[in-house]
Amino acid sequence: MNAPSILKTMLICSVLCVNSTLFADTPKVSISASAGKTLASLGDLSIPNLSVSGKEVIGGAIEYAFNDHLAVELQTASGTVEFSMPGQTLDVDVDSTALYLVQRSVGQTYIKVKIGILKETISGGSTEESATGLSYGIGGGYSLNEQFSIEGEYIKVEEDISWILISGKYSFGL
Repeated sequence: MNAPSILKTMLICSVLCVNSTLFADTPKVSISASAGKTLASLGDLSIPNLSVSGKEVIGGAIEYAFNDHLAVELQTASGTVEFSMPGQTLDVDVDSTALYLVQRSVGQTYIKVKIGILKETISGGSTEESATGLSYGIGGGYSLNEQFSIEGEYIKVEEDISWILISGKYSFGL
């Protein structure tokens, strides 16, 4: 079973385990700002003297939590991947917008998994390409209090690009 299948199975099982009072809690809205690093690879592509390295990524999200366990999240992020050969460098920008279903464990320290649909645009030089597909992630967080928390997560953007993000999150009730 590959990683996307495992994460999908985990997410489906965790959603099914949520008790019948799914919407009994007061819903919350959260906003967050993120910063991190782009992880990139050439996958199966092998080109002599070509190296690839990830650079910074920044982003933000708005989340609607049905309860302490289950939420939907709209996230946007932008990062850069650098391709270099002797005497030549090309920066490629990766921009994404994703809609995720998020499942969290309960507690001051928690884990989270998410899965969703991502639209990405990759541009570099005079070329621009867009794609839509599956995205997933796993991470954890620490609640400082009812309103503020810090989260770290690993998100798979596409086959050869991933992001590691650290986020500050502010939540408020409706």
